[in-house]
Amino acid sequence: MKKIIILSLLMSSSTTFAAPTLAQLWGDKTDVTVSLGAKTAPRYLGSKDQTVSLLPNISAKRGIFYANALRGVGAQYLNDSGLYTSAGLGYDLGRTEENDSFLRDGSDRLLGMGKIKPSATMNAMVAKKVLANTSIIGEVNFAIAGQNKRGHDFRVGTESIVFKNNKNDVNLGVNAYLGDKNFNRTYFGVNAEQSVNSGYAQHTAKSGIYAYSLKGDWTYKINNRWSVYTLAEVKHLAGSAKNSPIVGRATGIAVSSLVNYAF
Repeated sequence: MKKIIILSLLMSSSTTFAAPTLAQLWGDKTDVTVSLGAKTAPRYLGSKDQTVSLLPNISAKRGIFYANALRGVGAQYLNDSGLYTSAGLGYDLGRTEENDSFLRDGSDRLLGMGKIKPSATMNAMVAKKVLANTSIIGEVNFAIAGQNKRGHDFRVGTESIVFKNNKNDVNLGVNAYLGDKNFNRTYFGVNAEQSVNSGYAQHTAKSGIYAYSLKGDWTYKINNRWSVYTLAEVKHLAGSAKNSPIVGRATGIAVSSLVNYAF
């Protein structure tokens, strides 16, 4: 499951972290938000089948520190010049060989491919505001435990505010997703054993860009406590990932919507 909270953090006002004093780094109160929504997305990257699932979340933030059920735990900082940095611990839920897994990607069409175990990851992101409403972004996820030779994945892109007032916040992003040799082989490769067990032809996925995406999100603020967050993303597989025999459809659409309550 992909992280869906990042864009709103990137585009938040820099006054939140205007002065790097210890008091402001720690903050003076803890903000907690609970969310419940739904998501429709391909069953896995490259699947031609869609699935619908519940999307619960709970998050807490105090000063520069955050904890989020979808994102993980860590710290983030945005200075007055528009430079955003974050580092933390997250997770990758991996992939199953069945349709009925809750939260995890997976499909009966992958039977014989073997499960991809969940992995703990170390995440880092840097974003820089280059125009009044546009930032460039780089993100990396390093696997530190879990799936053997899961590999590392990366994202580079731009994200822009297209409309903002006291009730609405609409953003648009364009991204390229990259994986090292191990990551792309884990998610798109078919080795000899997998080929025998699944019936798919052998395929060696190379390192590099595995997908491009266009995404947009809209936050509607009902009042100081209630809001609705909606995200839509079109992702197109590329390179050797696109040519994998497990890919039934190269272009997938994911839409999610969450109702949020802030305490």
